[in-house]
Amino acid sequence: MATKLPDSDSREETDDVQLHLLSAPAKGSPTAPLDHGSPIFPPSDSDGKTTPSPSPQNSAEKAAKLTSIEDWALEAVALVVSAGCIVAIAAILNHYDGRQQPDWPRVSLNSVISWLSTIASAGLMFALTNSLGQLKWVWFARQKKRLSDLKPFDSASRGGLVGSLELLWLLKGRHFAVLGSLTVILAIGFDPFIQNLLHYVSSAIESSSQVSFLGATSLYDVVGPIIAADYHYVDPILKANVYSALFNIDSTAPWAIPQYTCPTGNCTWDPISNLAMRALCSDVTSHLNRTCTAITSDMQNCTVQLGGNGPTAWYREGGSTSQPMAMAAITGTESLVYTNSTFPVIQYVLAAGSNNNSQATWEIATSIDNSTRFLATECALEPIVRTVRAAVSSGTYKETVVADWTPYYYPNDSATFEFALTPSSGNTTFGMGYEAWSSLMTFISTLFTGSVTASAGTFGFSSGSSSSYAVTDTIEAIFYGNFSTTAASPAIMSYNARNQCIDQLSCAVTNVAAAMSKTIRDAVLTGSSGRTGNLTTGHTMVMVPFVAVHWEWIALPAVVWLLSCAVWLGTAVQTRRLHLYTWGTNPLPLLFLYRATGMHENEDGDADADADHHQQVHHPTAWTTSALDHAAEKLRVRLVTNANEVALHD
Repeated sequence: MATKLPDSDSREETDDVQLHLLSAPAKGSPTAPLDHGSPIFPPSDSDGKTTPSPSPQNSAEKAAKLTSIEDWALEAVALVVSAGCIVAIAAILNHYDGRQQPDWPRVSLNSVISWLSTIASAGLMFALTNSLGQLKWVWFARQKKRLSDLKPFDSASRGGLVGSLELLWLLKGRHFAVLGSLTVILAIGFDPFIQNLLHYVSSAIESSSQVSFLGATSLYDVVGPIIAADYHYVDPILKANVYSALFNIDSTAPWAIPQYTCPTGNCTWDPISNLAMRALCSDVTSHLNRTCTAITSDMQNCTVQLGGNGPTAWYREGGSTSQPMAMAAITGTESLVYTNSTFPVIQYVLAAGSNNNSQATWEIATSIDNSTRFLATECALEPIVRTVRAAVSSGTYKETVVADWTPYYYPNDSATFEFALTPSSGNTTFGMGYEAWSSLMTFISTLFTGSVTASAGTFGFSSGSSSSYAVTDTIEAIFYGNFSTTAASPAIMSYNARNQCIDQLSCAVTNVAAAMSKTIRDAVLTGSSGRTGNLTTGHTMVMVPFVAVHWEWIALPAVVWLLSCAVWLGTAVQTRRLHLYTWGTNPLPLLFLYRATGMHENEDGDADADADHHQQVHHPTAWTTSALDHAAEKLRVRLVTNANEVALHD
């Protein structure tokens, strides 16, 4: 079979080229072989002349019945499989939506969705491209069209984007194939939209294999080395934590964060009750008494005392010596506000502004005079039972105070508790033993008694009495400490239920209360003797991916499938109405259907040379797909090109 290029003298002529689409044979009638009497290759007599084709009336009588539904069975099955895959995707995602990502042994959820998406896409594209391939026969069956129209139809039927766009431009909305080309374009987004259905969000679930702990102490009676009889130094761990609270002004407040065990860095605990301490502070400036005694006509000695026997600051008006801060720990009965305190009450008097510059020393003495304003604060440490809800998130400890129980009493059985608290919400008694209470009494009384002295050429911090504790360092920390960096820390403010951090003393005592509370709670974890409590088991959380389905992305795959069904159904109906064979994208009919009606004469003037050659071609016995395939199997062709000819030669 060969297609001969026209000579140069005849290239300007236009050949009348037609594609004849033959009707299917009537159902139940024998299939007549298509020999040289077929319309494609007109029959010739013995002289080689063409015999006229049968009349239109006879052709109409032989017209095929409408196309059978079996011709579209594969496309229907493909669409059903595609729909089944889409439904399966929706069912699987609906099942796992909001659940933990499944841990399947050999396959992942993404892989299953991807496979189903690929099958669904392949199924609908099979039906869609076959329908577009069939629509080109419908296009040429209605009326004579340009042969070049085959190109966009063929490209679109292969699922090509460019071909689909060319087909849209060619048809300009005048043919049903427009819907098919639009569907091919939309089908490009089928797989990406399916993949966008599935998202993962991290969420925490409890791990059964990892354990988290937090201390819960009800009785605290931990002390340091013995001094004499029942008199002990304070617990070294408590002393270290209190020093850190005063000297290490860290915004993360490590001296207030209790010890815990959380393997994953994300844990929660049910409400836990512990013996704790909190700071109570009040402004008592109104109780200051300033008294001045003349030394000379231009010099006075002035004292500023809190109450009748509280700490006293003093200065020399017109002189060069002063005591800008004085601090003392007194008993509750001597206090102004916290008269029922079981621990020493801490009071201080401070010359306002005297501690603004840590580089100023004895110059402070000359800056204080009768116009200087003095401040006074009184603070007490109160034992409480604090119930907290603790959690560790991304390695950061946080807790929320649920409730504080404050009324404490002195039980008759003082062998165990020096003081006790019994919350009404439970049956556990909390308290502190005598030895721990006694060591804390001495520690607080000593640590918070001292003064700051400034005079000509000298400046220093003094303790109220000789002691093994770091009293002068404490005085320096309270005088110059910048406690405002920790005042807003949640870890600290949770221990400061009744007062805000308003001045040096209140901020310092608030930190001390937090450090003591940490020490009491940690006594269980540190293994200290003399305490009663337990390790509270928490909920160890692990971060795992959860499935989150974004259902809006399923809209396009569903629309593409519906459009594919519409294109398939519409193509089947039009094929049936026009009595056409169902060739789809099969290229073989094009090779057998082509006929050039204006063939040029060869050099010898033999116009029938090509026709004689057609006599040797193996023609199909019918125009069904199987018959075309059978006929094509008998042909062996080769593409030959030269200067004047491009042909498939047998």
